Amino acid sequence: MNKDTKEMLKKVTGYDIVILIAAALISIMNFKEYTAIVIIAIILSLANFLLNAFLANYMLQAKAKKAFYVLGAAGRVMVTVAIAVLLCRNDTMSYLAFLIGYSLHYMAVILYGVTRVMLRKKGSN
Repeated sequence: MNKDTKEMLKKVTGYDIVILIAAALISIMNFKEYTAIVIIAIILSLANFLLNAFLANYMLQAKAKKAFYVLGAAGRVMVTVAIAVLLCRNDTMSYLAFLIGYSLHYMAVILYGVTRVMLRKKGSN
């Protein structure tokens, strides 16, 4: 795995930890019964992100077949859906909490991208 990818994974993980703590505190104060679901969803989305990075790196370095990558992606989706169904059962609000938690990971990715662009602009001035 190259240096830039490692740096990205570390920074996104750091942002995810900050977002997880903030989301947990907000959830505990306002929606106690959904706190665990939000936390699990954030952790699961980060795990999927990291696993995707490692699989993509493996694909590029080992010149593995594309089917391996597709199977890995399908497997991650199935595991995520299974966990969501087990956690949420038939409660619509639980599904909403899971989707919010899972989506919060993308905030970490966006923060990484924005800070990287800002640092580049600052460095070029």
